[in-house]
Amino acid sequence: MHGHNLKPADFVDLDCKYGVLCFIENCYEPFRLTITQGVINEVNNHIRIQRKHTKVRRS
Repeated sequence: MHGHNLKPADFVDLDCKYGVLCFIENCYEPFRLTITQGVINEVNNHIRIQRKHTKVRRS
């Protein structure tokens, strides 16, 4: 199992760009029962999807 070694400023940047904290808040109930790596994987997927949507909007 591994986690992210993000600096607080890097996390704040990701949250501002991709709404990470809102995503976690909206998914709290399933995340409450998930191991840490599972939550990290879901957050990474959320960011990946948001990046794709952001690129599409810019085009």
